[in-house]
Amino acid sequence: MTKKQCMKNIKEMINQDVKKYLVEECNRLLMSGGISISEELKDHYGKAKAILHVACINLSEQYRPLASQKDLLSDVKNLQYF
Repeated sequence: MTKKQCMKNIKEMINQDVKKYLVEECNRLLMSGGISISEELKDHYGKAKAILHVACINLSEQYRPLASQKDLLSDVKNLQYF
């Protein structure tokens, strides 16, 4: 696989899966009752950022390599340093 092919695959996954998942997951988290949302909040983005942060963490688990894919787990660990 070339870098260009890899980037093409990444873009396809983002376009098809990621945005839809994040919107649905953010809505699920918002409606869960796990945090309170009040009209009196002064920081309009604080709670939204917290929800999006957790949704991104949950999303990352969807793309985690399987335990049997040792080489990919090693790649993930290495990439976390950049």
